[in-house]
Amino acid sequence: MKNASCEKVHPKLCSRNTFAKYTAIFSLFLLGNIHSAEAALNCTVSQTGSWAGGYQLDVKVTNTGTAIKGWAVYLHYAQNAVITGSWNASILGSGSKKITATNVSFNGNLASGASATFGLTGSSSAGFVLPTCTSQQNSSSAQSQSSRASSNASSTLSSVASSQASSKSNSSASSRMDVLNVNFQSRAAGSYTAQQLFTDFKNVDRTWSDGIDEGRAKIVLDGSNKALRVTYPANIFGPANGGVQFVVPFVKSYPELYFSYRVRFANGFNFVKGGKLPGLTGGLAPTGCTSGAGGFSARNMWRTNGAVAQYMYFPLKINACGDDYYYTNNGVTQHFTTGTWQTLEHRLVMNTPGKRDGVIQAWMNGSLVLDVRDFQFRQGNDNFGIENLYFSTFFGGNGQDWAPLSQQYADFDDLIVSEHPISH
Repeated sequence: MKNASCEKVHPKLCSRNTFAKYTAIFSLFLLGNIHSAEAALNCTVSQTGSWAGGYQLDVKVTNTGTAIKGWAVYLHYAQNAVITGSWNASILGSGSKKITATNVSFNGNLASGASATFGLTGSSSAGFVLPTCTSQQNSSSAQSQSSRASSNASSTLSSVASSQASSKSNSSASSRMDVLNVNFQSRAAGSYTAQQLFTDFKNVDRTWSDGIDEGRAKIVLDGSNKALRVTYPANIFGPANGGVQFVVPFVKSYPELYFSYRVRFANGFNFVKGGKLPGLTGGLAPTGCTSGAGGFSARNMWRTNGAVAQYMYFPLKINACGDDYYYTNNGVTQHFTTGTWQTLEHRLVMNTPGKRDGVIQAWMNGSLVLDVRDFQFRQGNDNFGIENLYFSTFFGGNGQDWAPLSQQYADFDDLIVSEHPISH
């Protein structure tokens, strides 16, 4: 019996047996090419965060040889290393001096000159020494991918069609339908009232807010633009008496959303030890050093000297008061610049309950600064999604050493929640 699809390729390959034989030979040819590739990998390790008893590392692996289908990185510590969290890699060896990190499903293929990055957190004592690294091709991953060579041929057509559809979707971002889009151009300069809040953020929870009735929010002129200015009183930490907070529930639960806003810290803003910034939440929306079970919160946070982090509460968090995922670019921790408008955007994709396949991505001024593809927002029985915008900004932390010694302020504008990319 003839094979119609193969006849278009070569008439001599059109019997089932002959077609199968040549397919097998072609697969072996691919496998041989994969293993004969001259793999040449190098890696770099950067410390992007530190705190009492802990640290965060970013690791970059770069392929300087021919294309590969998998990689492995070995981190060599001076002392036994206890790894408390990781993303974008599978980690083995916690408790030993040699930590092994291998690619996950989406970042193993590296063309010549391409790179992949992953991150991890660990516990440390005084005198922490940055580990060195070595890297090599992950042959088990290459074999696994080569065994799928024949099925990949047909899936390529599907991928192309999907990519074209995706491109068409992204190209229509300028006409996207936003879940929420708030600027303050229609407001007169002066105090920002509860009634104005209710009008601008139509679904806002009207039963609770911090700082609006207390006069810590006002509209200010910025040339022809207007923005919302939040005041942080001197010697105050926490949300009750400093900054502004309110919650905007969405009309439905979403599996994926983007959130973008602009922020400008006053010239000479004193970041002290850190403070909160807006983000998305779902389920029980845990905050305040509570358990992360039954929900998540994904706010931003400024840290010492203005370092920028995604500040996460979720069921598997390591730290009682939330985990930081620092924003980095080429291994360098990103910092807020005072006196300048900066745009933050983050994307959340809910995981399959019980599986580590959720996504957190972030962009700062249009550049990708966080890319986590194996996040677990939900455990096996959870069914919540992305359900609220949480406008939350204050100094703290839970002690007086978080409080600024003088009054500070920051400006906010263009708060947008969308199902499509916004600022990049």
